[in-house]
Amino acid sequence: MPSREGFQQDLFTMQTVNLADFMTPGVHILSGRERGTAIRNALRLEALERTGDAITVVIPKDVIALNSGFVLNLFGESIRRLGRAEFERLYCFDASPGVLEDIEGAKKRALDNLPLP
Repeated sequence: MPSREGFQQDLFTMQTVNLADFMTPGVHILSGRERGTAIRNALRLEALERTGDAITVVIPKDVIALNSGFVLNLFGESIRRLGRAEFERLYCFDASPGVLEDIEGAKKRALDNLPLP
């Protein structure tokens, strides 16, 4: 019989992406539509989503804000395609409270199909 730990791993697989891998040291605000798109492509988010595994997105704690254009180009397509419930089931964000608010605002904007500012 498998150990309890092995059993839990079979039930729940999680992938982790760390935005620090795409940041310049000392940067505290992530912005830019092009940058969001470039990171989305580099991470191959659509392929990660197709696995059905949970995805943890780590955003360094020293990042104080995410520009809405950056977030929408990074996650907007996924939010619209998956819908809020499935996006939130699939994605978990490890970030500061202010950044989590920025992500929440972008989710609303994507679902409302509002244009970028």
